[in-house]
Amino acid sequence: MSHPLYATPQWRKFRFQALERAQWRCQICGTSQSSLHVHHKRYIPHRLPWQYNSDQIEVLCAFHHRARHYKTRRDPNQMELDLTLEAQDC
Repeated sequence: MSHPLYATPQWRKFRFQALERAQWRCQICGTSQSSLHVHHKRYIPHRLPWQYNSDQIEVLCAFHHRARHYKTRRDPNQMELDLTLEAQDC
């Protein structure tokens, strides 16, 4: 379930602008054929999701967004929690 802040007009505008800057493509693999996510590289306490600079976010396909949160092993569909991520990393 998504957080209610991601249903606000402020987030929708911020997300649209991020997708436009990335030309509607994953910034890692370049695909435009997948669901695209706006990934916060690091969450900052007391900051709303749309109160980030463009260098603090990235547009990723679903696979690479999962990979940012999890480390892939031999099978890219088999994810393992990456415990090396800092607690504040998204």
